[in-house]
Amino acid sequence: MIPPQELMEAIFKQGQILIQKNEEYPKLIEKMADAKMEYNMGFATKQTQLRLDGVAVTIIDKQCRGTSPVAKLERDYIIAEGVVEACRESMRDARAIMDSYRSLLTWMREELVRS
Repeated sequence: MIPPQELMEAIFKQGQILIQKNEEYPKLIEKMADAKMEYNMGFATKQTQLRLDGVAVTIIDKQCRGTSPVAKLERDYIIAEGVVEACRESMRDARAIMDSYRSLLTWMREELVRS
C-alpha cells in the first residue's frame, strides 16, 4: 500500500502538471489559429491564381491542395490541431489521476477509521 504522504505528493505533482498545461493551452490555441489562417490565406491565393490561369473550376480545389506550399500549410495546421488535442488529453489525464489518488486517500482514511 502506498503511504498517504506519497499519494498527497503525487496529487500535488499532477496539480502542477495541470497548471502547466492550463498555461500552455491558450498559446497552443493561438498557434493553431495562426496555422489555420495561414492555410486559408495560402489556399485562397493559390485558388485565385489558378482561376486567373484559366484552370477549370471543378478541379481548382484539388490542384490547390496538391501544391507544395498549400499542402505544407495544411500539414502545419493539422499538426497544430493535434498538439492542441494532445494538451487537452493531458489535462484530462492529470485530472483523472488526481481523482483516483483522492479516492484512494478517502478509502484509506475510511479504513483507518474502521480499524
